[in-house]
Amino acid sequence: MKFVNKHVSEKKKEQCEVAKQCKSNPKKFWKYLNSKSKSQTRIGNIKTVGADKRILIANDDEDKANIFGDYFTMVYTRESKEEFNELPPRSLAFPCDDLFFSEEVILDKLNNVKVSKSQALIRYILLFYMR
Repeated sequence: MKFVNKHVSEKKKEQCEVAKQCKSNPKKFWKYLNSKSKSQTRIGNIKTVGADKRILIANDDEDKANIFGDYFTMVYTRESKEEFNELPPRSLAFPCDDLFFSEEVILDKLNNVKVSKSQALIRYILLFYMR
């Protein structure tokens, strides 16, 4: 906990220094701002077990990508298109009545839609049908 408090106080001191000097030393302000805005998403070294049961450490980005790729291909398998286990039939707790659509009902619903509140693609389709 002492480390966290010390780190926070050092961070506040640095921010106060930057704020005090931002007019007299704008370079320091922009340097601080750029250091906070750049993303630093690096993946650390990865330990894995090789085919010969030895522990391997991946330092290179390509090796890390290959390790993740191997892992995910092992976890997510592709099923063949020829073999398909048929799902058992399910009974519906609340069966639907037969649906009936007529052109008049659909046109009535389309005419009552507020185009200004529709999403872009839907708005385009609605405007096309309303013309």
